[in-house]
Amino acid sequence: MLNRRTTWHMPYCATSVCSLNAGGVLIYLPFIGLYATLIVSFAASPAMAVAWATTLFNLSIGIVFVAFLPWFERQFLRSVDRP
Repeated sequence: MLNRRTTWHMPYCATSVCSLNAGGVLIYLPFIGLYATLIVSFAASPAMAVAWATTLFNLSIGIVFVAFLPWFERQFLRSVDRP
């Protein structure tokens, strides 16, 4: 069973994941045409194109943001009221 002591961080975790994805979209936005062309060129079907696009997006944004993790951690902890 979930209780307050173990779940206080859940909204903050969801916020950080959404922020990470929004930041990734802003990084990819200028290159979206090139990215779509590249993905469609080696995908066998539309479903595989979506799968490859999602996978490569998540991996690349994860790698980019890992480098900035200490900075994100400081910003995040500064904005959080912890119990």
